[in-house]
Amino acid sequence: MASADGPRLIGELLNQAGGSLGHTTLMKLLFLLSQETVWGEEECPYEFVPYRFGPFSFAAYRDLAKLEAEGIVERNERRVTLAPGAHAFLGGAAAAVSYVVAEYGGRSHRDLLAGTYRRYPWYSVLTERADLVSEPVSLPTAPRAVYTVGYGGRSIDGFLNHLLARGLQGVIDVRSRPCSRVFGFAKSRLQDYLQRLGLSYVGEPGLGVPPAQRQGADAPAARQALLCAYGWRVAEARTPDLERVATAVRERPVALLCVEADPAACHRSILAGIVAARTGLPIVHL
Repeated sequence: MASADGPRLIGELLNQAGGSLGHTTLMKLLFLLSQETVWGEEECPYEFVPYRFGPFSFAAYRDLAKLEAEGIVERNERRVTLAPGAHAFLGGAAAAVSYVVAEYGGRSHRDLLAGTYRRYPWYSVLTERADLVSEPVSLPTAPRAVYTVGYGGRSIDGFLNHLLARGLQGVIDVRSRPCSRVFGFAKSRLQDYLQRLGLSYVGEPGLGVPPAQRQGADAPAARQALLCAYGWRVAEARTPDLERVATAVRERPVALLCVEADPAACHRSILAGIVAARTGLPIVHL
């Protein structure tokens, strides 16, 4: 997941690359660092998702905006450049950064993209540069089921990549308040990122558990009582909402989205059971 080290890693990469890189080159070097160095495999603060020009990190792009706001980098449509006197880079990554800069930093934009697609073909699946792909990759399509997914413990990029790799085509957000302190999961931003990847977003806040009802329900017995009460309430009083969800999961593979990593601790597992009974579809927790 992206961390406080992310901006400093970007600074270290720019510093070793001579102070300036194209946007796409910067993103590909970050990706290659995460895949081809020991430091990157263990410590890289970013995950990646297939996008218009291969592997991309929405979190890294957010950190670039932070660096610009702080006056550490300057950006235009083509390049990212370190501002004069910028410092406080991530020294622990120096050897890994040195490797990717030496190995890939001097390659042309075309060669860098083509090589990345060749070695990591999954990340070419949404590319706008199909001319650089030797063996095209198609998105999988998951079989019909009542899918559920929690974003707890995930980065936005890892989460989106997981949806695409499993063949999902969108999410049904069943949080009563679709906001989050975790970057990328508040409603408006999540909807934007999903749509950029060709995935759908539908909000069903009426199928969530209001915050007032969740208070004091952390203990296992209290949580179980909350989930039981939720099941009775939804089954009896939320017929139109349930019909919309049932129709959606019959039509295409979409996942019921909430925050908890463990579906057994989340109301989405109860909701999935109700929807499964209406549709005859199996339940799959992602």
